[in-house]
Amino acid sequence: MRGLEDRSDALFIYVSPESFVPGDHPLRPIRLMADKALTSLSKEFDQMYSHTGRPSVPPEMLLKSLLLQILYSIRSNRLLVEQLGYNILYRWFLGLSLEDKVWDHSTFSQNQERLIGTDIAVLFLQRVIEQAKDAHLLSKEHFSIDGTLIEAWASTKSFRPRDGGPQNSVGRNDSVDFHGKTLKNDTHVSVTDPDARLYRKGKGKESKLYYMGHVLMENRHGLVVDTRVTKATGTSERKAAADMIQNIPGLKRVTIGADKGYDTEGFVATLRSLNATPHVAQNDTNRRSAIDSRTTRHRGYEVSQRVRKRIEETFGWIKTIGTLRKTRYRGEEKVSWYFTMTAAAYNLAPDPTIVEVGVFMGRSTFLMAGARRLQGSGQVHCVDPFDCSGDPASVPHYVGVLRKFRGQTLEQVFRSQIKHFKLEGTVTVCKGTSRQIAAGWRKPIDLLLLDADHSPDGAREAFENWMPFVKQGGIVVLDNTDERVYEPLHDGNYRIARERLKPPHFENVHRVGNTTFATAASPLDRP
Repeated sequence: MRGLEDRSDALFIYVSPESFVPGDHPLRPIRLMADKALTSLSKEFDQMYSHTGRPSVPPEMLLKSLLLQILYSIRSNRLLVEQLGYNILYRWFLGLSLEDKVWDHSTFSQNQERLIGTDIAVLFLQRVIEQAKDAHLLSKEHFSIDGTLIEAWASTKSFRPRDGGPQNSVGRNDSVDFHGKTLKNDTHVSVTDPDARLYRKGKGKESKLYYMGHVLMENRHGLVVDTRVTKATGTSERKAAADMIQNIPGLKRVTIGADKGYDTEGFVATLRSLNATPHVAQNDTNRRSAIDSRTTRHRGYEVSQRVRKRIEETFGWIKTIGTLRKTRYRGEEKVSWYFTMTAAAYNLAPDPTIVEVGVFMGRSTFLMAGARRLQGSGQVHCVDPFDCSGDPASVPHYVGVLRKFRGQTLEQVFRSQIKHFKLEGTVTVCKGTSRQIAAGWRKPIDLLLLDADHSPDGAREAFENWMPFVKQGGIVVLDNTDERVYEPLHDGNYRIARERLKPPHFENVHRVGNTTFATAASPLDRP
């Protein structure tokens, strides 16, 4: 029977926005972390406002609205306020009911200006970092640093002589002929954005008006711990880096990973004076590097050089999702404020954690890592001793495979493949047995792939050690679960799939070929 369209509207609605938002929506943990950070800033908010007069837009709502604007790449305040009017998810995130009236976009922008002249963005970033520290997600000793260019909201046509030379302007968008003229920051300035500087990315590239954004990243999970925005000059990266490194808390010696642009005698000497070990990439092209074998011979230098590349993921997210490839704001102070807020939003954004226990040649690793790199976030952690100690039954197979690689170890082959596919910043190698790595693991897991020891005892131990870290709604994947495939005494994952992947702890259990998938419906405690 055909259903008929009922065009009459309901007169009363007895539901709240909470009922429309799924329990596993990624904004739920972001809202909890943001509310916790904003609650701790209540005293700072009190000092910014008068005790009398008409109530303003709550500063908590302003900052959470900005988070929505960043996370969902909303291009303007006008469009943001428009969507707040009809988007129930956004209303829920801000704590608005369905009946609450949304402020006008001009009111929103005017109230937003009050925050820009303060250090609220920096304090908000610090509060987010403190939550990560409490969750043991931060490294206290190992950091990376880099800078990126942010195109200014000003045209090269606005770059005029500082002495106010002759200007033959005709119309609103007059043509300007720069042929044969020398434009320098010393003699010219943008009349649209005086803080922007003319800069060129490299040889053969056109010059544009830019700012330069700088990020200090901790190496454990790639979180941004400090930011700066400066005028785009040839030395601003190193000056901003020294400033941020000086503000790292604690008295312990730290390591700083950086690219070749930081390989100068002055910067290396500055790092050492700040009790920091310079893990800077060597720039020895037609020159002598300031970094010698006393630094490069250590294993930690190689690790820093590999991990530091994750900072490019941060810049990619800030410029694409955070829409700061070309800033919409003018003035160094305003651009810096928004850059810091975008970095805080990056720390709050979901960053999927994938753990693969049992790597072998890494075929599944590279598929998952490649997918995460396309998404611009996420990390694949590979757990394997690379010596068959986790699965003695596989020794003959391992030995046969390694004969093809002329004496290389399995770990060497795997790492060379990571480098070949340029996945150094996406794949983290955790060398050790499943039991050893799980004993020190702390981070929640979004996807767990178990493909290590397939003996009944080994598979059960791996399952019980790793499952307590899988998030509610996370995915569990077991390989070799087809009863027609496994060998005698090698049916551990098949038994786990048949005996353990059941309600109430698991749902949506299904098998594709030789692999079983399930969704974690409730936490599983350690045995």
